[in-house]
Amino acid sequence: MDEERAGTERLARFALAALVLIFPLVYLVKVVTGERVPVPQRADPAWIHLVLITVGDWSQPTFEPESPALVQMLQRGVFVGPIYSASDDPGASAASLWTGRYPANSGVQSSSQALPFGAWTLAEGARRSGYRTAAFLQQPFATRQNIGGFDQVIEGESLDVERLSQLADSFLRQHPDQRRLLWLHLERAGRDLADVDALLGAVQATLADTGDEVDTLTMVTGLTGSPRGWMEARCRVPLMMELPTQLSARSRSSSHLSLVDATGLLRLLMRLPNPDAGAGESALQSRGETLWNAVKGVEVFEWVWIEGEFGHVMRRPGLRVQVDPAPPDQVPTRDLRILNGTQASGQSMPHLSPADERGALEAYLSVRKQVYEGATEPIDALGG
Repeated sequence: MDEERAGTERLARFALAALVLIFPLVYLVKVVTGERVPVPQRADPAWIHLVLITVGDWSQPTFEPESPALVQMLQRGVFVGPIYSASDDPGASAASLWTGRYPANSGVQSSSQALPFGAWTLAEGARRSGYRTAAFLQQPFATRQNIGGFDQVIEGESLDVERLSQLADSFLRQHPDQRRLLWLHLERAGRDLADVDALLGAVQATLADTGDEVDTLTMVTGLTGSPRGWMEARCRVPLMMELPTQLSARSRSSSHLSLVDATGLLRLLMRLPNPDAGAGESALQSRGETLWNAVKGVEVFEWVWIEGEFGHVMRRPGLRVQVDPAPPDQVPTRDLRILNGTQASGQSMPHLSPADERGALEAYLSVRKQVYEGATEPIDALGG
């Protein structure tokens, strides 16, 4: 009886040991061969689609949207600001955004001027690298400012939000084996941002349906800001981005940068070659890597250069240098106005010391030289 009981116990122990050994193997086979969550096939930063939505006149008292599509973008993406467009003229601002150069350097200082034929643009760089490109715009910037590089261009005031959404949906479903660059433009953001939110929502729905949202960089910004106030106020715009999965970042950065810097960042993320100096193409004036730090949440404070109807402004927190219009070969020191601090209605501005004023003048002249003559990576002439 004892031997029978002992045999039964040995058999039970053997069965238990076998179960302990076999169960992990069965589980491993299940993990390897069983049902799994689908993994996107092109979630690779080397494969990036770009959807850029611009608004000619943002004109909103706040950059804190309550609209669902914009709120979703901010929850899943990035907000950087204040960002300053390079001009208070939307046509000049659009040309600067696509060339990565300030108006004084690109030659487009108003909506009546155009880029020279063959000028490098982000769209042209993308097309050379195999992208399919399209621009659907309520204002005729692609033709009027000669912003080239687009395989397909449709422009005009008749393109309401519904029509723009349809065109975007059609383009984003075409050419699945190619990277795509799409520029959508609204003349105005709409009451309470309704128009830009509806357009963004349509793009988000299409990307979710095609499965391309994991590989798409979506960016929303303005070309000009408030129509009232100082020139800086008219150029202050939001910059919102939702990055591809592999580059995902969720952050808010109270940085002080130029919208021109976005061109360099997009070129870096899309892995496009620099403009070809040997072919006469001008170098970018974008601080792309600096803006990337802001996108990752670092607070960055760099000078910004703004050109407008009443002159140009070099601005950084705490210092503003404004100059009346003057030819590039003249040093307009007699019209120089240096303001320290933040301009407020009805308040006088504290004056700089003579040494600080000389430093501000030297910084202004250094930045002016870079803006007019061109620079690959502008220095921070005013320090940290």
